[in-house]
Amino acid sequence: LFDLFPQVRPIIEEIGAIKPTGAIGEDERTFIQGSKARLAKSISVACETVRLTLKLYDDAYADLTRNGQPQAFREFLLRAPQLFYELGERLAAVQHVVSFWRYRFSLTGVRAIAADELVDLLSDFEFSLNFNRSREAA
Repeated sequence: LFDLFPQVRPIIEEIGAIKPTGAIGEDERTFIQGSKARLAKSISVACETVRLTLKLYDDAYADLTRNGQPQAFREFLLRAPQLFYELGERLAAVQHVVSFWRYRFSLTGVRAIAADELVDLLSDFEFSLNFNRSREAA
């Protein structure tokens, strides 16, 4: 978890800076520009959600251990299955973006990618970060 977060900001910056090689249509250009912005926001929101979820635990545990108040920790435990499911979903999505980006574009700085491949890559990242898709299907 803490190994992942330092990698996020550079990946967001690299995604924002990448430019496709070769010919690019106006629809592709529009999608790529919008997708970069949506991904930066989605990744940031996912990371903040993880941070806040962990803070809920820390606060409840501190209330139990420092203040002798078990009620907040009990309430946290009752909510824990859903919270940890969402936490895992967000962490997995961010990890997917970070690891695949780093696999596709090593640290050498070479960022060559055709427009259609970039559209596919950004679409995949957006899909993996769309946490409402399972609720919308229901």
